[in-house]
Amino acid sequence: MDLVEIIDSNAFKIRDRIEPNIIQIGNTNSRVVIIPDFFVYPDKIREYALNCKYFKDPETPRNPGFIHYFAWNEQQVLQLTNLLRNEFMGDHRTSHDGFAPVISLQTYNKIDLYQPHVDYFHYAGICPLNFDNELSNNVSGTSFFRHKKTGEEYTALANYRHIEILDSDPSEWEVYHTQYHKYNQYIFYESALFHCAYWKKDDWTTEYPRFTFNTFTW
Repeated sequence: MDLVEIIDSNAFKIRDRIEPNIIQIGNTNSRVVIIPDFFVYPDKIREYALNCKYFKDPETPRNPGFIHYFAWNEQQVLQLTNLLRNEFMGDHRTSHDGFAPVISLQTYNKIDLYQPHVDYFHYAGICPLNFDNELSNNVSGTSFFRHKKTGEEYTALANYRHIEILDSDPSEWEVYHTQYHKYNQYIFYESALFHCAYWKKDDWTTEYPRFTFNTFTW
């Protein structure tokens, strides 16, 4: 019996020889790792992302986007994020190494509320799949926030603070850094940083949606 479709996982290969750039943001000098030319064949994963099926995940109802879970390069992602965690974040914990990551493609048709959140995982990563001409004029990025009253730029993970952040008034926050997106450039940061997707939809001129490759790892 013939299979309907065969996917070559090598099409989603991450580049072996990476050249990370480390920047520090905010009053806390939090580290963000930026890797250009992330995928060997970025056009192939872009094509896949444009043609796959997305859904609204009921387990993350406040996520304004749609998601497609993606497992074709999980081992490569884990090898890379473990390296980044150890070498650039100084994080040598092994207690969560057996925990499963979440690797996905995400797309948006709108973002109603420009408000920060934190993730349950230790680290988040995002690689834009829109071409640079679609991302011109800084129309898309990842924003990082500071609480105006307390000056906090990050918090503890996996507890009541998640809901407090989501239920807070957006006027309580200020953006101190936006990392603007570039095609096939991977951004890796601590999930405990207050952050949010940035999308200037009114200036979005391409027919294609805002879509990204995302990793959530320990």
